[in-house]
Amino acid sequence: MYRVTLDGDVTTVAGTGAFSATDGPGPQATFATPNGIAYDAVRDRLYTNDYLIPFSQRRFVPPRSVVRQIRFPTLTESFNAAYEAGGIDAAVAAQNAYRESRPGRFTELEVNALGYQIMSTGNVQDAIAVFKLNVEAYPNSFNVYDSLAEGYKVAGERDLAIEFYEKSLELNPANTNAVSMLEELGAR
Repeated sequence: MYRVTLDGDVTTVAGTGAFSATDGPGPQATFATPNGIAYDAVRDRLYTNDYLIPFSQRRFVPPRSVVRQIRFPTLTESFNAAYEAGGIDAAVAAQNAYRESRPGRFTELEVNALGYQIMSTGNVQDAIAVFKLNVEAYPNSFNVYDSLAEGYKVAGERDLAIEFYEKSLELNPANTNAVSMLEELGAR
């Protein structure tokens, strides 16, 4: 199965090209003779109507039709696979591609969790890059600035930590974590 944009760009979204009927993640799925296709509302599942009998055998065996479901990788799965294979630049590219292809499935909380996951491994600069993505995507969320500030605090970049804790507090004056961190950093 291919995705064709209005600009004529073609990408494979599901299927290996082999004649078979294997459900699974998009790149591992196989099809017999698909003749109908639809995404679910958030575009993380693809449904196809698939005739399971090869066309050449249909005059001997009546076709059997079945609705098949193909699951696409989540943002976390896509990000982690790209990060493991190619580092933060590959992961950022995967995140951007995911966000463009699946509007409504990109969430502030999931990206924040990815940043903290990376920070827990000691890759603080990579975590900061992920937190910055969230700031770009959600510039009105106090939480993304709080997380970015924490990344800078862990990295020992006091002035940047203070700047972003202040921004978080500006967006949410009730953010007690920002107040506490600013006091700890000697900024209050």
